[in-house]
Amino acid sequence: MNCIFITNRDTILILEVDIYNRAKETKIEESLETLAETKAEIEFLVVCKCERRVRVPKVKYIKINDIKNIKL
Repeated sequence: MNCIFITNRDTILILEVDIYNRAKETKIEESLETLAETKAEIEFLVVCKCERRVRVPKVKYIKINDIKNIKL
């Protein structure tokens, strides 16, 4: 994970910058499982250069060229 934010709405926002598709799905899944124990709302964003071949459910994938169009 590159960044973890805790918002004033008790939401945990996780940002993973994965430009070259090197982040392992197991790393993402384990992070989600561990943070689920907090009972907080979790939002996981992965910023990538290309489409990911394997997608993990409950994760939002954002292409780096589309960052300016994001609405959270």
